[in-house]
Amino acid sequence: MNNIELVKQIYAAFGEGNISAVLEMLDQNVNWRIVGPPDYPFFGRYKGHNGFQEFLGKLGGAAEISSFEPQRFLDAGNAVIVTGSESATAKNTNIEYSTEWCHIFTIEGGKVVSFEEYLDSAPLVAAHDGGASA
Repeated sequence: MNNIELVKQIYAAFGEGNISAVLEMLDQNVNWRIVGPPDYPFFGRYKGHNGFQEFLGKLGGAAEISSFEPQRFLDAGNAVIVTGSESATAKNTNIEYSTEWCHIFTIEGGKVVSFEEYLDSAPLVAAHDGGASA
């Protein structure tokens, strides 16, 4: 399987809620990073399978995702770059927001060893702040 197919399988498994399948595609020591303001619910660095599951818990506690759309997949050698968008509701304020993102998966030996997410965090921050930052 090529790297783009692997990443598409990760998105499919995640969308189905099949976290055990996602974990099978992640290296045991995966580095998972969401870039954004450090005082917001799920931004930060996570290490390994336990860290990934910690991230999922924080994400699930902070946002109800209504749409998640990977749109463009770019092959970059041992990395796959994916751009897309999502819409969600901040659970603490019940305010909806939409944002665009870029994911970078680094793959070695058929497993993801590193994941980075860069996103337009302004709509998310405003929603979690009750609209005060908008």
